[in-house]
Amino acid sequence: MDNETINPDNEISALSSSYIRLLGIFTGMGFSLNIIIGSGIFATPGDVWRLTGSPIIALMFFVLGGLISFLGCLIYAELGSMLPRGAGELRYLEEAYPNKKIIAHGFSIAMLTYQGANAFYSTINRNDTPVEQIGGYGDAMMKVLYAYEGWNNVNYLIDELESPRRNLKFSNIFSTITAIILYILINIAYVMVLNPNDATINSTGNASHVIAISFGDSLDKNIGKQLISAFIAISSFGAVSSMCFTGARIIVYSSLSGFIPEYFAKWSFLFNTPTRALFAQFIYCSTLIMLFPTGRESILNKTQYISKVLY
Repeated sequence: MDNETINPDNEISALSSSYIRLLGIFTGMGFSLNIIIGSGIFATPGDVWRLTGSPIIALMFFVLGGLISFLGCLIYAELGSMLPRGAGELRYLEEAYPNKKIIAHGFSIAMLTYQGANAFYSTINRNDTPVEQIGGYGDAMMKVLYAYEGWNNVNYLIDELESPRRNLKFSNIFSTITAIILYILINIAYVMVLNPNDATINSTGNASHVIAISFGDSLDKNIGKQLISAFIAISSFGAVSSMCFTGARIIVYSSLSGFIPEYFAKWSFLFNTPTRALFAQFIYCSTLIMLFPTGRESILNKTQYISKVLY
């Protein structure tokens, strides 16, 4: 899509017909799995173990959270089949409330805040402190659902899917099932190898990501920690790339909807890329970093509650 394709005076439907449809089932799975797995598969189990007080209960939470996410992905597959263009929830809310676009745009702000906070803080160590058991289960389930976050990612890219109805459905289903299997297997691996007390807290009191590092150390004292650290970095950067790709599409759609200036809907002819939307995303996320340099967890918790209420 080039600069000549998108005219702000055209209908939003012009966007759908202008995209080059290059994404298939496995490409869509890649976009979803990159975000679902991210650093969560390495960090979240330790948090959930700590909050529930039992690795077995934590495993049950991951099964239940996976089931909830799978039902959500089935619903979104149907929504995408009914409305095979646009940018996920923005399109669905506009259809449901045609005279109240502020509802859809309010969601776009929450979603971009979540993506920005997660993408640009995903490699920073968290400093959670142990919490009381009261509310621990609820907090644990929020972290599990956060770990599965991303099952709806392909819905934002439906305009770029080949055979969108078919590929969206299979991408959603396959990626979510794969994520559920991976989370269950990694939790079982942690249970078989690690002592729960040693796995959820260390001498510095950092209880968020140490479980994966302890797992690597248990497997190989020499290179285990380095190997797991490399896996975390690779997985985190994969999540960042998918979020940048998706977030730019949300900005373009918001621009075409009239929520932000039409300037950001323009695409680069040279790179066939929404360069202006990517720049806007960079400025927005950089602003979050400057405003909340150590507040990743606070931002994510607030946006997670908003997004779960919406779902």
